[in-house]
Amino acid sequence: VGETKRKLGGIVEHLESRFGQAVAGLHIHLDGCPHACGQHWVGDIGLQGTTLTTADGKIQAYDILLRGGLGPEAAIGRALLRRVPTHEVKYYVERLVDGYLRGRRDGESPQAFFARHSDEELAALAQGLPSAQAQA
Repeated sequence: VGETKRKLGGIVEHLESRFGQAVAGLHIHLDGCPHACGQHWVGDIGLQGTTLTTADGKIQAYDILLRGGLGPEAAIGRALLRRVPTHEVKYYVERLVDGYLRGRRDGESPQAFFARHSDEELAALAQGLPSAQAQA
C-alpha cells in the first residue's frame, strides 16, 4: 500500500539533518503492508501506509501512531492522525520530534512524553496548529 525503505530513509535523513545526534535513539517503524510486517504499532512513532482519495484520485498516505513501545513499557501505539499525504509525513514527524526534544523531562522517553499529552495536543503539534484547531 505504501512505499517503505526509501520513505523511511528520507524521513530519517530529514530528521538527522534537522536534529543531529539528538534523534539517534528514536525508533520509527514504517509499514507499507496491511499485514504490519514493519510493526508500526511498537515504534516511538509508527507509520502505516494507506491511501487518501483526493479530487484527482487516490494518493499514497500514512497513518501516524504514537505511544507504542517494547520492553518494560511495552504498549501498542494508537493512531493519532489518519491519511496524512506522503509528501507531508516527514514534516508531521519533524514537528512531533521537535516537540518531544523541546518539551521532554529529564530522561523522559518519547513514549512517556506522548502519553503525557492528549491526542488533541499532539495532533496540533504534528499539524503545526494551536491545539484548539487540531483535527485528529
